[in-house]
Amino acid sequence: MAGSGKIKSADLHQLVHHMSKRAFRAKESHRLDEQITSHCLTLCGKDYKYSVLDNRKGELCNHYPTKLILLEYECRDNLARHESIYNMQSMTETFAKARLARCRTRFVMPVMLIEGKHICRSATISSGGEMYGRLGLDLMFSNGDSATNTSTADDGDSQVFDRVRGHDIRLLKELGVNHICDLMLENKKVKYFVNVTSSEKIDKRNRYSEFSVWSLPYPGCEFFKKWRDKGYDGDKSRFDWNQDFVDARLELPNEKHLRIPTVQWHEYKSWNLIQITQNYLHVILQHIQSGDSGLLIHCISGWDRTPLFISLTRLSLWADGLIHKSLSPLEILYFTVAYDWYLFGHNLPDRLEKGEEVLFFCFYFLKFIQHEDFVVSFRQRPARARNMSSTDLEMQCPLGVLLDSDFPPFGSSTSLCSENSAASRTDAAPLLFMVDSPDKDGSQTSSYVPTDPKTTPVSVPGARGKPATPTSVSSDKNSSGTKSDGSEAGSWQVVTGTGSFADSTSPYLLSDPNHKSSFASNDLARHSASSLPDLCEPSQRCRRLEEVRTLFYGAYAHTVGFKHSPESGGLSSLLDMVADKMVALGSKLA
Repeated sequence: MAGSGKIKSADLHQLVHHMSKRAFRAKESHRLDEQITSHCLTLCGKDYKYSVLDNRKGELCNHYPTKLILLEYECRDNLARHESIYNMQSMTETFAKARLARCRTRFVMPVMLIEGKHICRSATISSGGEMYGRLGLDLMFSNGDSATNTSTADDGDSQVFDRVRGHDIRLLKELGVNHICDLMLENKKVKYFVNVTSSEKIDKRNRYSEFSVWSLPYPGCEFFKKWRDKGYDGDKSRFDWNQDFVDARLELPNEKHLRIPTVQWHEYKSWNLIQITQNYLHVILQHIQSGDSGLLIHCISGWDRTPLFISLTRLSLWADGLIHKSLSPLEILYFTVAYDWYLFGHNLPDRLEKGEEVLFFCFYFLKFIQHEDFVVSFRQRPARARNMSSTDLEMQCPLGVLLDSDFPPFGSSTSLCSENSAASRTDAAPLLFMVDSPDKDGSQTSSYVPTDPKTTPVSVPGARGKPATPTSVSSDKNSSGTKSDGSEAGSWQVVTGTGSFADSTSPYLLSDPNHKSSFASNDLARHSASSLPDLCEPSQRCRRLEEVRTLFYGAYAHTVGFKHSPESGGLSSLLDMVADKMVALGSKLA
């Protein structure tokens, strides 16, 4: 039975605190787990017609929710209610047969539905040892009733593999999935010289040849301890690709809809943590927008890297108004933390004990995907610029966001619409600040000037790889030199990150310090349409993602707390200082 009532900040705090103390297991479901599941069903039901796949006591998978949500279609006011489009008895049998093909029986499960396409998650495919072991256990305890109870006595190895992986392939086809995104660093996971998992990309019989398999190797959860130990600095965090166990290479099918001109895929080993996450998420969103089929995302077990990209994808599509359209920032945050992370088996207590803060990274990273490159729209989108300079950044990112000091100053030179985006050091000064200078008439004007005249250009998601070089700005003389009526609040000047004024032909920035375009703070909104189009206020996407990030920071600080390390210096204490502000702001937003 679905829950009722509005999600409150206290519910989110209770959820984060609960998942920091115990990992979810279906066989050991807690009373609070039932409440969390009930909330998820209620939130999902606001926008979707769904059926429930029963997983009580973990019959299908002990690390999956007791009630698995099988989305059918989006609810609309003018859409008549119909019976389920699925035969649930048949679907249950299909999932039960397919479960043995995947590591830890974490079978392919659809978790998002957009434009009729399922976005799914799972673990990688299981090895022969696990497959035979689970077949034997099923045979021993099934009493002849199990959907997976099929005799293997007369089957050879290849026949068993054909049958078990054939069930997995049939499930993928039934869900309309033709693309598989594999985040593993290995072709096979090996422990103590034994293959414990396999993957679609190296199946000996090419059983998955009908599918488009992406090999996008991504650092495992242990790497996020290194990220934390470097002061939560994504710029300084680069994975060591020369480790012996890393044998997977980045391989992306040469399909037209997956081509991103601004991304140099062959340079992936030089990317830092922010860049590799941006680029991988970018291609996932690109497929959702332009692809014609569903997508499966998986790593090894499917409970660290997989929820990272599932959650980021869900939040990105929600911020664009494409899915979960009725949910508030607090509600979508509760849903993704509960469903995508906790109920699908993310072991937060273990990760916190080891310092592997992949959950925190997920929401920290939201400030790096606020740019329009990550917008999914099913209408024609404007062409992206190949290169962007710090001047372009100032023109496109709201000033209030560039100067925002409400959050800890751990950032990235590759961020856009993020705090202190020029640097990630905890002692870094903001890129721009306000100073007062006398005007000709004796009044005080406030101008933006750089704190460091040698500040380098800032690269953004639209210009991956090396920092971009400055580019020219189109002329619009009609909009330059506009003056405001008010002067009592001071006037505004914007200076580029290098300390020079922008070209006078720019409609946004001025090169002549004596030629001012004054915008009193109380008149900014009035002038935004003519002189600063779409600049004075953050986009809806930017605002929504920022609200989610703020709410999560508040809940995390209130329940878990931020950890520090010798390399992080005063970061932990700084985070503690802003924690109370986060909690207070989060309560207001709720």
